[in-house]
Amino acid sequence: MGQKLPIWDSHWLYGTDTAYMEQPLAIWDSHWLYGTDIGYMGQTLAIWDSHCLYGTATAYMRQPLPIWDSHCLYETATAYMRQPLPIWDSHCLYETATAYMRQPLPI
Repeated sequence: MGQKLPIWDSHWLYGTDTAYMEQPLAIWDSHWLYGTDIGYMGQTLAIWDSHCLYGTATAYMRQPLPIWDSHCLYETATAYMRQPLPIWDSHCLYETATAYMRQPLPI
């Protein structure tokens, strides 16, 4: 799956209360991290695909991967990105079993 998707606007994603970024998106392979719904990158840090995150439909960005902000999006358990950061923290997101990468992971 490497097809490009149109630039996202500020509308809603899949009718949920999760807003998505105004950035060009591209679908990444559908590998999962720790059995969760977080698909991770197969090469360099880039756009997150539109797979679901914690039962919602959060899309994440495909730029030099930004750092996760500590705030939630619309009172959900979905973190959104705020400023550029090349590596991911190895901690978990919102006390869940979902860890995120500190560096690119192979497929």
